[in-house]
Amino acid sequence: MRISFIVPCYNCQSTIVRTLNSIVYGQKLDDFEIVCTDDCSTDLTNSTIREYIKKNDCKELKLITHIRNQGGSEARNSAIKNSSG
Repeated sequence: MRISFIVPCYNCQSTIVRTLNSIVYGQKLDDFEIVCTDDCSTDLTNSTIREYIKKNDCKELKLITHIRNQGGSEARNSAIKNSSG
């Protein structure tokens, strides 16, 4: 069974790497994905996630970027629509 971790993001540049490391390395599931939804952060959250994907070759990590800020519930709903678990 595939598990999806939904991570809504807004201005979390200082904590997102620790969050992703916790998910990627801190559990024992074999079949999982991480769906991050950046809800128009004004800091470097988006580029930090993109860099993390490249640096760690994370095929199980998706990043969805909103064009305008839509709030936490829409960020979660958008991630759920784009998840496969």
